[in-house]
Amino acid sequence: MVVERRGSPDEIEELDKLWEETGMRMACLPEEEFVVQEVEITENLERAPIFESVRCSGCGELVMAPKAVYIDGKPFCASCAERDVPAVVGRGIVTAFRTPFKVIKRIS
Repeated sequence: MVVERRGSPDEIEELDKLWEETGMRMACLPEEEFVVQEVEITENLERAPIFESVRCSGCGELVMAPKAVYIDGKPFCASCAERDVPAVVGRGIVTAFRTPFKVIKRIS
């Protein structure tokens, strides 16, 4: 049910509460409960691609070029363009995510 996202609003709220409680309990565990060890990576892991940054025409912040939204040929970040974008959030990859803030003033 969790994987298929078929939980009711009450079940979703309960799961969120359980995850928060679990995180708080883990944060309070004594250091001895953890195993810290050096490991060797045996596989050649693929690195994330590096993309050019462009400056948002709205707020002036840098945004990864493939993530920029172009309006009348000018690049904008998703927040300034007021668009939903794919994103990785706590629940996984979502196809429509809106930043939870709006830049109102850039502080230099």
